[in-house]
Amino acid sequence: MKLYLPAFCALFFIANLAFAQVEKTIAFDSAGVKVEYNWSPSDKKDDKSSRQLCLILTNSNDHIVSFTFTLQFLINNEVFEEGIAQTFCIKAGKSLKGKKYGLCWISEEISNSEMDTESFSWRLGNKQLEKKEACD
Repeated sequence: MKLYLPAFCALFFIANLAFAQVEKTIAFDSAGVKVEYNWSPSDKKDDKSSRQLCLILTNSNDHIVSFTFTLQFLINNEVFEEGIAQTFCIKAGKSLKGKKYGLCWISEEISNSEMDTESFSWRLGNKQLEKKEACD
């Protein structure tokens, strides 16, 4: 039993690294607004569930901004799936994160295995950023 425990622990650690994907990566950084993202299973209890892309929007400005964009999933650099335009009001020095603010997306058309290919990518399309006096 003692020989199996270290092997099991190593396998468990590697599997968690592969599925957790908790590292955040910057997708957009302009005019004081930064967008970070991470991928994770949509059902935390099921590593094989559809992946979800979650964003963190951070406003480092000293004023409120309105940030509008569409989320686009691409195959071979062609838009394959696109969400509706969404607008987020971000107060000065604040961040919006994840599901609470509607910042997680699950593809209805692209499987996890297709997302693992080099032909898959995503981007923020139709970006509009503007200074605001207040959030509506």
